[in-house]
Amino acid sequence: MNDIKLMLGKRRPEYYLFVTWCVTGPIILLIIFFATMINDSSKLIVYGNYQFPRWTLGVGWTIFTICIVAMPLYYLYQYIQSFLHVRANPTSNDPEVPDYIRAFRLTNT
Repeated sequence: MNDIKLMLGKRRPEYYLFVTWCVTGPIILLIIFFATMINDSSKLIVYGNYQFPRWTLGVGWTIFTICIVAMPLYYLYQYIQSFLHVRANPTSNDPEVPDYIRAFRLTNT
């Protein structure tokens, strides 16, 4: 978001980008995924004259789903780890005073 502010000189698209990347995009992708899964589950796989068994379609969807689900699961794992780390190592709410202000206070008191 800071790069967008640097390029545009304002932070206006922040909410738009958040909604499109974090809400609308995943919902649309899930709808497409499930619609494709429902639509393709009734089709038979044919190569030339050979007709593959129905279970091969399930194997293909299972492999695809495992690959896709691994990413959100890893995200949740990292999110929980960082949450537990922050909870175990709390910091003060006071912002740290920069060195130049500390030096200014020491010389002017």
